[in-house]
Amino acid sequence: MNLFRRMLLAAIDPSYSANQAELKRLRGSAAPIARNQWFRLVQGGVTTSFEHVCKCAHSVKIVSPMDMFKTYRCNCGESFSLFKDAGIPRGAAPEQFGEYFMKLPARVGAGTQQRNQTPQIGTWNADGETVEWCGAPQ
Repeated sequence: MNLFRRMLLAAIDPSYSANQAELKRLRGSAAPIARNQWFRLVQGGVTTSFEHVCKCAHSVKIVSPMDMFKTYRCNCGESFSLFKDAGIPRGAAPEQFGEYFMKLPARVGAGTQQRNQTPQIGTWNADGETVEWCGAPQ
């Protein structure tokens, strides 16, 4: 019945085939993201952060190094931890962490937002105290 419906729509509506072709093209251009998995977000060949995509397609991005040690819990009830899921054994030396993290699949991701540094010029008195800043005050 579904095939008959599609054939009927294609015969009646001339834009139906064009719309379907466009949908197929768009769906094929974006590869599906694996769920319930950690990824290394890579920008310019450098790992900038880590991201976990939950079963419910909710993603958690880890940018801060201290957040790697946390255990997260999603709204759908799944809990996940970067260290556990990367397979890092208890008692492993910090020098070995990179070896395990590099085994995670890589995705090209947007880098973390970095603020532009405002150039600052300061003047000090003889005691070393700041007298005046040109630029953003500190």
